[in-house]
Amino acid sequence: MINVSNPLLLGIEDVHFRVAAFKELVRSFYFQVLLSAHACPSCGGKVRMAGTSRALCETCGLTFDPTEAFQHSPCCGAPVSLWRSHYACDECRALVPSRFLFDEHIPDAAYFRDAMRESRERARERRERVRLMLLGTRSDSLALTDLLDLAEVPGLIDALSDFLGGYKGDGLPETFVLDEFRMDRYREIIRTCLLGHAVRFDAIPAVAQDARRDRVRRFITLVFMEHEREVSLSQFGDTIVVGPYEANIEG
Repeated sequence: MINVSNPLLLGIEDVHFRVAAFKELVRSFYFQVLLSAHACPSCGGKVRMAGTSRALCETCGLTFDPTEAFQHSPCCGAPVSLWRSHYACDECRALVPSRFLFDEHIPDAAYFRDAMRESRERARERRERVRLMLLGTRSDSLALTDLLDLAEVPGLIDALSDFLGGYKGDGLPETFVLDEFRMDRYREIIRTCLLGHAVRFDAIPAVAQDARRDRVRRFITLVFMEHEREVSLSQFGDTIVVGPYEANIEG
């Protein structure tokens, strides 16, 4: 907002208006002089500017690009054409400033339209390649008809416990088989902890009272969830990080 109490700013809007009007008069005079040496390429009639980089024949009504119609490159003497966001020599592609532009920028709409279409097509092909790659590397579906019994695999508890940094023991606690392993409960807690961001494995709350047993069950649940693309697991040294699954489409 203009501070009208400041004498230096009084009448500034009028100054802006007069500068804009003067600039428009200069633009009009510039094009009148420039186009006075040219005629319509179709009928030879008088032409005038009718927009940014557009000329109009007052006799036959033809509209055309005056830069492409009348201007040649100083380097090769060849015609020039619009290329990307400027005009260039048709022979060597050197930049040629247009004499028929007055402080304007002329974008090549067709070029950028084609470039955007090609970019979208490349992105679609890239996503399709990644999809096929993931389909080829994904294991078959695992159907669990019975409750998973970790004790059926000799040494699995100790191996998982060592991998996760849990407590070591000489044998399985006698009460282990009495504590039901409810994977759905673990999955519910893990989903609640994530909420769109990654967490450390140790930050996931325990379900079972036995710390060693709980760490093993959490890890097994996470393996199944990663298989089902519910989470992503990453390991940084001794730390396991759990995050929401996100496909990397950039490949």
